[in-house]
Amino acid sequence: MNCPFWKECGMVVFNIQDRPEDLNHCFGNFRSCPSFISRSRKEHRPEIKPPENGRMITIEELKTLSRLYFDTTYICARIKEVVKAFLKRLSERENKNPVVLIYIKEGATIFAEKIFAKLLPMLDASRIEYETGSMKTRRYNEDTSTSIFELIEDIPATIELAGKTVGIFEDIVDEGATIQFLRKHLISMGVKEKDIVIIAMIDKKVNRVIKLPEILSCISMMGNPEEFLWGSGLDLSDNPETRKVKEIWAIKRSLVKALRDNKWRIVA
Repeated sequence: MNCPFWKECGMVVFNIQDRPEDLNHCFGNFRSCPSFISRSRKEHRPEIKPPENGRMITIEELKTLSRLYFDTTYICARIKEVVKAFLKRLSERENKNPVVLIYIKEGATIFAEKIFAKLLPMLDASRIEYETGSMKTRRYNEDTSTSIFELIEDIPATIELAGKTVGIFEDIVDEGATIQFLRKHLISMGVKEKDIVIIAMIDKKVNRVIKLPEILSCISMMGNPEEFLWGSGLDLSDNPETRKVKEIWAIKRSLVKALRDNKWRIVA
């Protein structure tokens, strides 16, 4: 039996290009999926009716307006699978040069912490040398065709990139413009295109307009639900407190618009 909500949910855990048989049943045991449980209960999520501008809303209040998408158990399980896939990729590479692991601030900071906690001990056990660093970009103009990127923070000059395998850790890969900018920058620093591996918390394929190589992701997003995801490193309206929540939650776009229009502040 397939999950009755798979189209509405718009989330699959596999790369559907590689595993088309999983298109209609994104979870082996979907009845334990937090998203399925939440939808099955038909929980009523009230619309926001702000009484006045400047009102504060706590994280717990925000959760009552949202729906649990993935709990910590599921996220941890997917992170383990992504780590295994990355290690497999490293074992298959031709060169055995040290690996450089780069996470993108601020979005991927929490995701990288979780990944590195599992990955680094395994690299040590496999005697694979590695270095870690971070990068930060700023984007001007949201139009993909005319976007201009600025590299606010580059990796330390002490880290040599030429000839090495580089892993880029990102929170969400959307249309692909940011990743394309970073890949071009790394190639200009002497990294071979085939030696760049992209690892993401969420691969939002539905909005992809730039062709990218295969992405190792915890979650592949094939639909386009009318919701924003937040938590587990993903922010809502650039609010840092929403990144700290351990689970991933989904909130209606209409509610997010109401929050922004009425200048509600999200507090811990």
